[in-house]
Amino acid sequence: MQLQVIATGSAGNCYALHDGENILLLDAGIEAMKILAGISFRVQRVAGCLVTHVHQDHAMGVKRLAEVGIRCYGRKGAKEAMPALTEVTDEPIRLGPFRALSFPVEHISNDFIPIDTCGWLITNSRTGERLVYITDTCAVRRRLPELDYWLIECNYMDELLDDTTPEIVRERLGKSHMSLRKLCQVLAVNDLTPCKQIVLCHASRQRLDPTVAVQTVFDQTGKSTVVARAGMMISLEREPF
Repeated sequence: MQLQVIATGSAGNCYALHDGENILLLDAGIEAMKILAGISFRVQRVAGCLVTHVHQDHAMGVKRLAEVGIRCYGRKGAKEAMPALTEVTDEPIRLGPFRALSFPVEHISNDFIPIDTCGWLITNSRTGERLVYITDTCAVRRRLPELDYWLIECNYMDELLDDTTPEIVRERLGKSHMSLRKLCQVLAVNDLTPCKQIVLCHASRQRLDPTVAVQTVFDQTGKSTVVARAGMMISLEREPF
C-alpha cells in the first residue's frame, strides 16, 4: 500500500490510501476539486471517504465529493451536522478491499463543546495489513489491536507553548489535540511489535519541531517515523525488501 498526503495541518487534512486500483480517502478537509486533482481525478477508483468529524479542516469537501458519487462516512453526530455523510454504526464497513471500523475519541469545538469525533481502524482484506487513523483528539482511551501502520496526530510540543500563547489556546489544545508527550503515552501502552511505520500528522508549524518529534518517537519505539507533509507519498510495506 501507499499513503498519499494530499493535505495536513490546520489549513486542511486529507490523505489517500492506495492499494493497486483502489483508493480510500481519509478526511476531506480541503476543496473537493483539490482532492480530486490530488488523485488525478480517478473518481471511479475511490472506494469511499472516511471522515473523523465535521470541522471544516476535515470535512470541507464532503458535500461536493458526495455529489460526484464518492460516498463519505461518519458517525451519528457528524451525520446530523452534515447530511451528505453516510452514517456508520459500531460495525465495520466494507469498501472495496478495505474494511473500516470507527471508534470514538475525545475532541471539543472552539467553544469547548464536545463533538462526535472518531478514529478509524482500517484493514486491507487482501493482505491483512492494519492501519489506524487518529487525529484531533487529546486522548485514546483504549488499547488498539496489533497494527502495521499508525497515522496519528502529533500537533504540538508542550515546551513550545510559551508566555505568548494565550491561556484559552493552551486550554483548547489540551482538550482537543494530541501533544508529543501524550502521543508517547499512547504508544507506550500499545504493543508495537508488528508496527512497521508511524506517520505523524496534523503537525502545527509553530508549535511542533518535526526533527525533535521524529527523534523522540523513534527513540521510544525503534520504529520508522516520519512527519507528514503535503505532497508526500509514503510506502507502507510489511517487508521493505
